[in-house]
Amino acid sequence: MLAKSVLTLNCIRVQQAAYTIFDTLSLNIRTGENWALIGKSGSGKTALLQTIAGNFAITSGKIIYHFFEDVRQNYLTDTSFTAQKMMAMVASKHQFKNLSNSKDFYYQQRYNSADSEDAPTVNLYLNQVSKSIILNPIWTFEHTVQQLKLEHLLDKQLIKLSNGETKRLLIAAALLKHPTLLLLDNPLTGLDVQSRENFNNLITEISQSGITIIMATPENEIPDAITNIAILDQLKIKKTVLKEVFEPVNFESDFIPLNLTELKDLLGPKTTASFNTVISMKNVNICYGEKQVLKNINWQVLPGEKWALLGTNGAGKSTLLSLINGDNPQAYANQIVLFDCKRGSGESIWDIKRKIGFVSPELYQYFPAESSCLQVIESGFYDTLGLFRPSS
Repeated sequence: MLAKSVLTLNCIRVQQAAYTIFDTLSLNIRTGENWALIGKSGSGKTALLQTIAGNFAITSGKIIYHFFEDVRQNYLTDTSFTAQKMMAMVASKHQFKNLSNSKDFYYQQRYNSADSEDAPTVNLYLNQVSKSIILNPIWTFEHTVQQLKLEHLLDKQLIKLSNGETKRLLIAAALLKHPTLLLLDNPLTGLDVQSRENFNNLITEISQSGITIIMATPENEIPDAITNIAILDQLKIKKTVLKEVFEPVNFESDFIPLNLTELKDLLGPKTTASFNTVISMKNVNICYGEKQVLKNINWQVLPGEKWALLGTNGAGKSTLLSLINGDNPQAYANQIVLFDCKRGSGESIWDIKRKIGFVSPELYQYFPAESSCLQVIESGFYDTLGLFRPSS
């Protein structure tokens, strides 16, 4: 006898403006199943999660939330009770607000002490999202905080969290909503090695607690608790397979092999450098209140060198980069030299950024979401976060 269905997508069609996202897409998920969505970039994994979450309008077909229909009769007089109340989604971007709830966070806010204080703490945020409607829940506040390793972060402002710490917080917040269905969009992104190792056990515990999981993930990072895999390609479900018979080695990913000759040419030493020192830091200290993030940093980078910054979530890697990239005002209070020029000697932040190519999760978080791919690329010619002028 087949297990009861939890969720059914029946020939759904999803459109955004004139763009068709999905056309006659179908999927059925049963009790006891946990699904991984895999596929190339742009294949529709995130869009499918957003559709299930109710964030995209369906123009034809139907989504049946069986888990909601089973309890709906108990809430007939409560018009606010919807299937969305029984789901939680951990997206690739957060939607944090300042304490005043008047505006979203902005890029560089974490490095500006005055504005960073206008953000809730981890403790306050988790208590705000936590639901207490379930008797004897498995995912209590204390248990969730412990499993996501957030104990030492409870008094920390959200804006001061690293990318990996933020991802752990979002997963904790989702669990405290006691969902029946948990949607995860690449949850391992930003997690350090230890957190990735713990994640597999966490997903198993979530599944054993009765929560159905659907997650978008790379084909080589599928947790043990996943039972089924949907392979997406060009906004269609190309194939579904059982996890036990899936072989990642046979999966066609969108990884592009590196051209080592071209890479060496791009990263090779340039003879046009007009400076002797790229970066010089002497006894650099960064503090926020009583919290010291960087202590007595001495570091020098010379032309032609390539460095990797390694460390756990919250170790200070992004803060160190912010001193180089011109995003952290505390650079002016320290002995920092960039391209032979001491910080605070009259250069503007854009004089610095002009010499640096920079990509980060925070940059992605705060980049204008309505930008096209071409506009994102063109914005690299200017000193703005986004494109606000026509390009020639």
